[in-house]
Formats: sequence, C-alpha cells, structure tokens
Amino acid sequence: MPVYDVEQYLAACLDSILAQPITDYEVVIVDDGATDSSAEIAQHYVDRHRHIRMIRQANAGLGAARNVGVAAARGELLTFVDSDDELPDDAYSVMLATLERSGSDFVVGMLKRDDGKRRTATPRMRENHRVERIGVNIHEVPGMLADVFAVNKVYRRSFWDAHGLGFPEGIRYEDQPALTRAFLLARSFDVVRETVYLWRIRDDGSSITQRRDDIADLRDRVVTKRDSTELVRRHAPDLEERWLADILTADMGEYFRSVPGCTDEYWQTLRDAVRELWTPDTVPYEATVAPAHQRLMGWLVAEDRRADLEKVAWFLDDHAGEPVATEIRGDRVVRLLPGIDDPSSETPPGLYELSPHELRWEARAVSVDWDDRLLRVHGFALIRNVPTDEQPTTLTMHLAGEDGTTVGVELVATTEPRASRFAGRPEGEFDACGFTATVDLTVLASGAGPDVTRWRFAAERDVGEVVGGGGLNSWNPPVTAPRLHDIVGGGAGRLLGDDGELVLEIRRP
Repeated sequence: MPVYDVEQYLAACLDSILAQPITDYEVVIVDDGATDSSAEIAQHYVDRHRHIRMIRQANAGLGAARNVGVAAARGELLTFVDSDDELPDDAYSVMLATLERSGSDFVVGMLKRDDGKRRTATPRMRENHRVERIGVNIHEVPGMLADVFAVNKVYRRSFWDAHGLGFPEGIRYEDQPALTRAFLLARSFDVVRETVYLWRIRDDGSSITQRRDDIADLRDRVVTKRDSTELVRRHAPDLEERWLADILTADMGEYFRSVPGCTDEYWQTLRDAVRELWTPDTVPYEATVAPAHQRLMGWLVAEDRRADLEKVAWFLDDHAGEPVATEIRGDRVVRLLPGIDDPSSETPPGLYELSPHELRWEARAVSVDWDDRLLRVHGFALIRNVPTDEQPTTLTMHLAGEDGTTVGVELVATTEPRASRFAGRPEGEFDACGFTATVDLTVLASGAGPDVTRWRFAAERDVGEVVGGGGLNSWNPPVTAPRLHDIVGGGAGRLLGDDGELVLEIRRP
C-alpha cells in the first residue's frame, strides 16, 4: 500500500483491510515521502496491529512505491490497495478460494467506483464480470485487457517473479503496461463476479489521475498507451485490431474534451498521439467502437481541426448531464452532433452513426410468477440508445430448443419504469419496453423427445426500421435467483442462469 498525502482517507482504508475475515496476511505500507500526517496515522496502526509494517522512503511515485512493497512482501500471494480507497466486506475469500481450486496465475474481481453517494461499475466492468470464468486466457476473453487496475486482483508471487512483473516508475497510469503484460503472459487466470474493490472518486479532483487538462498527464497517458500497444503487438498480434478498435480508446474522450483553452503544446501532443496510435493502416480512430461523439472528436484531432473540435466540446459541455439526441434514419441511428445536418464532404461515411456497441441488445427478467402450468416472466427488452417513445415499436419472443425447435411465447406489452432507469436516459423514453411473457409448461413437457430439454428465450424488437435482438438475462441483482429456481412442483421445470442468460429447463414426467 503506497501512502502519500491521504490523511483524510487512510484510516478508513486500513480499517476496511483489518475488517476482512482472513488471518494469514501482512500489510506492507510504503510511506512515499508524505508531507501531511499520513505517516503518523500509518504508524499508529503499525504499533497496534502485528499484520502491518511500514517502509519509509523519499517521494518516488506510485510505481516505485509499489515495487518497493512487492520486494519487501513475504507472502505467496500478492495484491495491491491504494490508500485512499476501501475494500468491501469479505473482499478476498472468493478470490482466494478460486485460486486454490483453479491453480491459475491470478484472479480478477469486480471493481466499483465510489463517489460517496453511490457505487457503480462501468459497462465494461459489468460485462467482464457478468459470469464466472475459471482457467481462461486472454485470447478467450480479450475484453479483459481493458481492466488495467492493479488493485482488484490477487496474483501468485511465483507468477509475478517468473515474468519479472513490475510497475514503470516516474510516470502516471503505471497500471496499464503492467496489467497488459500480466494478462498477455498468464498461462491462465480466473474471473469472479463478486465486487472486491471500491475505488474512491475524490470530489475535489485531487487525485493525480483526475487532471486530464495537464500536459504532463497527457504525456504519461500517451507513453503508457504506446508501451501497452507494443506489448500486444509482440505477444498477441492477433488481438491488435480488437485492442485498437475497442480497448485503447478508453479515457481519450476526456482529453478531447480538455482541448478548449489548452496550450498549443497540448494540442500538438494529442494530435500526434492519435495519428500515431490509430492509423489508416491499422484502425483509424473513426473506425473504432468508441461512442459516436468521441469518434467524431478523434477524427477532428487527427485532421488537425482544432476549431471544429472545440465547437463539439462546447456543445457537449452545454448538454452535460443529458444524453445527446439521436435520430433514426432508415435502419441507421445517428447522433445529432454539430454539423450533422450539413456534414463536411470530407467527413468519413458513418462517422455520426452509433456503433454496434452503442446499439447493443439489453433484455432483463425482473420477476417471475407461476401456477400449476403457466410461467410468467416480467421484464423489459430494449436496444440501447434507441428510445421508443416517438417511434412505432414491436417485440416478439419465442423459446428456442436445443434441437432447433421453436415454440411461440404469449407476449403482452407493459410499462416498465425500470427500463428507462437501466438505460440511463430521461424518464419515459424506454418505459414502453416492458413485457410479460407467458409460457405453458405442459406444452413443452408433452410429446416425444428427450427426458430433459433446455429452452432459451429469444426476442427481437423493431423500432422503426432498426432491429435488435438476443437472449434474456436476469436482473442484477437478480430477482429470479441467479443459478437455480424451482418453478413448478415435481421438478417439471426450473430456471437456470447459463452464462448470465436465463434458460428454462423442462424435465418430462
């Protein structure tokens, strides 16, 4: 645990560690030349708890302090905690048990942001931890490369030392190249669903990683992105396109938004970085899966069109806290950003269109009820960023059997306010996406066939000419039970959670 000027947060952090239901551990605090009372607070804990010891050094930065702590640590397993964050209750038990069972090189848990009002996970974090994965490698789950946090993982010390892992020193964002190497070099790692870390978002902006308008911050970001890209090209060239298109774009939008009022040096550094990392020979920025407004800004940066970028940034600032309007044009959905009605002839086709990621399918079962033969599933099904309040919309659903058989589902449209809250849009835009689906279990259990069959819910929604569809997942936290839920007597049917998707299993009498 590196410590530097965190007197407001350190006690809460250490208390959250001491509250963990584990006994065989040590905490190595590295006082990185703190100038406030942090070291005195830490010493207070060292004096009272045999698990805690402290090393003092002149200020050398987060990466150097972590490396010093690793060198001093004596355990067979390693993890990291930043001294202004906290751990949830029982953060490590599941991870430790998983590692013992799997023999993997490390294990990854869910990290949530804590702004003092609520705890949230990013869409990427939620997707990565939607299901448990044991003994996987980065080629099987390349999206994990986006998880560049050191702190939500437990590593085998033998793995760490064998590959000479460590953190770059004298630079911010040291996590990214270190964690990119770990994922690329791991024989196998585990992913658990549980929340294991609470990342404090300081409302005063004092964290060193909250200063996007600082030229030094931008330079460090460019260096770590460049180094991580070289690692991917060296160790997993087959993942380079996915890396550039879907992962490396993280955080770039914040730098684009910082352009108004920036120095010429900042602009030139940003422009050169975009041109270097996203090229016509690999993946140009406008072809990434970043949100439409970010793709537009990235393209303007690469084209050296600072004045146009500033107009977009000012527009987004004027609409801060509210979604930028979309418009359906045939089977396309476009963001109504500046210039959309009269785009430059130089604008790449589709630049304003929402990416497939922005139009992803989201369907959730929020509750179930049943009687002797009828199962009713209540939920919502929507296409992200395609509201239904001003468009004709229809929803169809069926059950798909393992043998290719399909059975229709009786469907009634309902109003479901949770749909709008889930989508994060102004209230009412997605309320019409609710449904009640009714399944006659006796129909599924009758006739010839295997004694046990599994049926997946398959749905499709049309909004104007835009079509989206897919399976049905359980609400998080799941109202319907995440793994097994008996729905009729005698074991005739049950709902299962299969990779996060709701599946109906029927056992014939």
